[in-house]
Amino acid sequence: MTTTVFNVAVDARPMRRAHGTGIGSYTTQLVKALARVKGIELQLVWDPAEPRPYLPGASFLDLGWDETLEQTLLPQWLDESHARVYHLPQNGLGRPRRLSVPLVITLHDVIPFRLPEMVRPSYLKKFLTEVPEAVVTARRVITVSEAARTEICMVLDLAPEKVVVIPVKPGVIFRPRDRRVARKILARRYGLGGRFILYVGGYNPRKNVATLIWAFARIVRFLPARQRLVLLGTTGPATERLAALASALGIEREVVFPGFIPRRHLPLFYTAADLFCYPSLYEGFGLPPLEAMACGTPVVASAIPSHREILGEAAVLVDPEDVTGLARTMLGLLTDPERADEYARRGLARAAAIRAEPFIPRLLRVYEEAAGAL
Repeated sequence: MTTTVFNVAVDARPMRRAHGTGIGSYTTQLVKALARVKGIELQLVWDPAEPRPYLPGASFLDLGWDETLEQTLLPQWLDESHARVYHLPQNGLGRPRRLSVPLVITLHDVIPFRLPEMVRPSYLKKFLTEVPEAVVTARRVITVSEAARTEICMVLDLAPEKVVVIPVKPGVIFRPRDRRVARKILARRYGLGGRFILYVGGYNPRKNVATLIWAFARIVRFLPARQRLVLLGTTGPATERLAALASALGIEREVVFPGFIPRRHLPLFYTAADLFCYPSLYEGFGLPPLEAMACGTPVVASAIPSHREILGEAAVLVDPEDVTGLARTMLGLLTDPERADEYARRGLARAAAIRAEPFIPRLLRVYEEAAGAL
């Protein structure tokens, strides 16, 4: 496949629209990895309102987010560009109904089916309507963990051989750095002086951030270095509710909401943190804990199937609904430096093992199978 040109079309719009989310990070990783493969001709669907990424040799269809154009111009462009496969990385959403090119989708999870009450109504309706049709139409479905694959096959009644697991990798920017330097930069740039516990992600109820605040409130007066709790995520109504909870618990000065942080600065936060906590109730994969591990930070995460699979014994896994258990685990690591260092070492090794797993060879094989080349 690398000796002859193989045209691959990808909906790359989530690189910008979903920037800072798991799907945005996944799409960025996917596109940049493909751009480095000799013999791949990359064709990207793009939003003209956003600056194009620097990807020499790639061609673009400036489509925006017009659903009419998705159903008319996009199929025509795919035909004329002689794409061998069309890859939709955002759960198969935005699929043209008339499509002569073999379709590959990445379905990250089936949260709208499992936890519909935690999904905004407009997205819930779109997901429940489009995804079942997309998985039937697709030649192959990629997902990010065996846990997600099991749920996808069960919920959508798919044959297991149609669903391929290709784990996500932490980006190359996530690596150990000098902790003292990272703390100085955060103090100067964000006014974030002192030590802290970190969470990175959304504030959807599924992420269970309120439980993290409750657990932190129980241990704050016992913390050895007066650590604060830093919650990174896009601000909005959910931020206000969580801030109100912190205020009601009397810890509003100890809980910090810096807002959305550029991806290039995330390694500084991971590195500077004494501990990373991720008590999510459900994840198809859960990339932030792995990013924290890659930066050498000990991790506490929820004992859900995807975390048990991906993080394993490299993180301390807890019942995400047990506030007392979460609080004791956090305090235990923060008061036992040797144990925290051990988990930091385990995390680095686990992140390195995930990075070593073949991504592009598996992906290209999926494309070849979808295109009928195998």
